[in-house]
Amino acid sequence: MSQTDSMHRLRQLASREENQNCREYGSARLGQTNSNSFICFAIVWDRRILKSTYNTSAARASKLHMNPLKKTDRSLPPGYRAEGMRHESPAYVVYQALHLATGRMCAIKTTRKAPTPDATTALEHEFDALRRLSGSFAPKAYELLRPEKLFLVLEWIDGADLESIIRSKPPLPRAIALASMILKAVDDLHASGFLHLDLKPANILIRPTGAAALIDFALAQPIGPPVAPPEQPFLLQGTLSYMAPEQTGWLDAPIDRRADYYALGVIFYELFVGATPFAAQTFQELLDHVLHSVPAEPIDLPLPLNQLIMQLLAKHPDQRPGELGKAAAVVSSSAEIC
Repeated sequence: MSQTDSMHRLRQLASREENQNCREYGSARLGQTNSNSFICFAIVWDRRILKSTYNTSAARASKLHMNPLKKTDRSLPPGYRAEGMRHESPAYVVYQALHLATGRMCAIKTTRKAPTPDATTALEHEFDALRRLSGSFAPKAYELLRPEKLFLVLEWIDGADLESIIRSKPPLPRAIALASMILKAVDDLHASGFLHLDLKPANILIRPTGAAALIDFALAQPIGPPVAPPEQPFLLQGTLSYMAPEQTGWLDAPIDRRADYYALGVIFYELFVGATPFAAQTFQELLDHVLHSVPAEPIDLPLPLNQLIMQLLAKHPDQRPGELGKAAAVVSSSAEIC
């Protein structure tokens, strides 16, 4: 089946009513969470599942500020006391917790419900990746505990997430300084031999020192020979708004560090413009934008910075920068202009 035919069938499935059986192609479902904050699209096709989530501009699925604990939130491994909730998503929750023996503050990530095999594998993978990294660009991984379910114990980073900073509409000089630190964090990660593959504002924390730290390494992969794009049907992993076209499987191009560069382009666009490049009401509409649409250029930015963002957002990885050194120089020179 050609890619054009596959996309046509995907459009047909996406337009059908929720839970309707599709005799010829399988079944499709387009559903929305109770919080109306993101849309999940799932399609059963050839006994495999394609699914993705994406954030709308109106609301967010994750709660990224410290939330008060409920009685049901206090079940942590022995030796730890929950102090607050840092992050909550449909699948995971991250607590701020005190290690009673040492007095050390930690972040503990665990599943919201009984762990599935996929969730268990993801936490094990994240622990393994973080244990192989060192530097301010990523949290330290302390231990992976298995009482009744998995608990990933991480360094507590006492900083604001980039998502909330963007909502505060930082002035241009501050935004440029943030972009510079984010570039450094991603460059340091790549120099350490890993791709992140799920970069987005919710996964970037700004330390009190100003340094950027990347979190959520569930999709991180060691850098090696370029990875071939997934065959169709496939499993979309990540957040579609920030996902490089080649990560969707609809673009025949390898997945390498330039996939992270594309995500940086989306992040910088949002940082300087206040919104992601593409607005969409459905998964299919957003996917079409990611694959085919050229975003409106940012305005009121130094021209080199504007050009850098648009280059990072190029559809094909060969049209994006080959490395981040020149990008860092552009951001640095933009700071001097401002």
